[in-house]
Amino acid sequence: MEISIRKILITAPLGKNARHRFEQLGEVIYDPWIDTAINEMTETTDASEINLSSLPSKVRICGPEEMAAKIKDTGADLLICESDLCSGPVFSSGVKIIAACREDPKNVDATGATEAGIPILYTPGRTADAVAEHTLALLFSLNQHLLPADRAVRAGTIYSNAPTPPKYRSQELLGKVFGIVGFGDVGNAVKWRAEALGMKTMVCDPYNPNAHSTLAEVLRTSDVISMHAPTLSETAQLMGELEFSMCKPNAIYLNTASFTLQDTQALCAALQSGHIAACGLDHIDGVPPEMLAMENVLVTPGISAASHNVEERQGDMIFEDIFRLLEGVPPIRILNPEVLASKDSSRNVNVRSVDANNVRAKNLEMKNVDVESANAAPSPATASNGSIRDNATNGSSGIDGVNGVSGVDGVNGVDGVDGVNGVNGANGAAEFNNSNGANGTNGTSFTGGTNGSAPDEATPENGKQTSYKMRKPAKWQGKK
Repeated sequence: MEISIRKILITAPLGKNARHRFEQLGEVIYDPWIDTAINEMTETTDASEINLSSLPSKVRICGPEEMAAKIKDTGADLLICESDLCSGPVFSSGVKIIAACREDPKNVDATGATEAGIPILYTPGRTADAVAEHTLALLFSLNQHLLPADRAVRAGTIYSNAPTPPKYRSQELLGKVFGIVGFGDVGNAVKWRAEALGMKTMVCDPYNPNAHSTLAEVLRTSDVISMHAPTLSETAQLMGELEFSMCKPNAIYLNTASFTLQDTQALCAALQSGHIAACGLDHIDGVPPEMLAMENVLVTPGISAASHNVEERQGDMIFEDIFRLLEGVPPIRILNPEVLASKDSSRNVNVRSVDANNVRAKNLEMKNVDVESANAAPSPATASNGSIRDNATNGSSGIDGVNGVSGVDGVNGVDGVDGVNGVNGANGAAEFNNSNGANGTNGTSFTGGTNGSAPDEATPENGKQTSYKMRKPAKWQGKK
């Protein structure tokens, strides 16, 4: 049975350019779950001219019944969501493809969708660069005492109590040790950035063969400790009183992943004693008032993944996989590939109802790429290190994706239009969450992280945990 894409219901926040791409496929009904008026205004308006109080505030997360009704009302063949719950009635609503703009699409009942023969596309690694940059922003601000110095200037107390240079003296990061706990997409993105600063890196991840240190080794050696582990029962309060006592004196502690990874009271005590020099958090959950009063604590309200680029990137990732379906090629970021392989399924995916060549030509025109030369590009070939990978930090098969497999504008892309090093490009691997590695090199199967822009509470009944469920428990602590 062919799947035709006539109408596309988009409830995930997507950038304008990404939305324009989908308009090539069919009629787009754009109804994001969170108001994007601020984002769209700031793209063209000076922020100082925006009256935030005058903007409407709307956050609307649909349950399965409401979402099913929306799909039926709009006649959507393709649903692109982020936070809405998709289970039960959604799968009998007529929708043919569900795309979840999340690293871990646990808002979609994968078991139910698979039984209904509905492919689930998703967007692993979409926020890795944004979160990594935010992590380093916290580090720079804490190490250089930027906020206290700024506040002192504004208060007119910059020269009081103590001379300025000693009061705001910092440690140069060159040669210092940056410890990373959790080596998925974000951990990998943080690692190379820290190394670019001249820092040495240590990595702890019991499920990644390229993470060669134990948690204890990282804590005892690192000048900076950055948390990027997944939020699971086995990582709950991974950093407790014992772990903070093991840290190198005067270490800086960063957590842009989840508050569940630490015992916040133990962290507060370590800060009060001076054993931990400073702390940067990207969450407000569980942070006690006494920590908020400390000058060496910097807290942001879960904004590390909030970038315009993420909204464009997630749309491009979904579009690229839809485009692969149009050309009869299996998508790279698919949660349930078995629905494509099933010979008995009445929903075998063959999306030839849309003119793929026409869409390709229009897409290349948007990119100012010569269509004739692009069409002469070789078909996807087996890359030297594999051609399929999920959760790749550098964006496999991503439009505008660096190191993208079959990616338009993909540097080092296999079959990539404008792709430098074209066919046989390295950096691919047929593993989940792989970053620049073959057969799991630098790769981990993290799901359940909290760095996405969608709430993690959005979990349907009977939801299916993805590849991380294969892990054995209680491996994070290792030897003390």
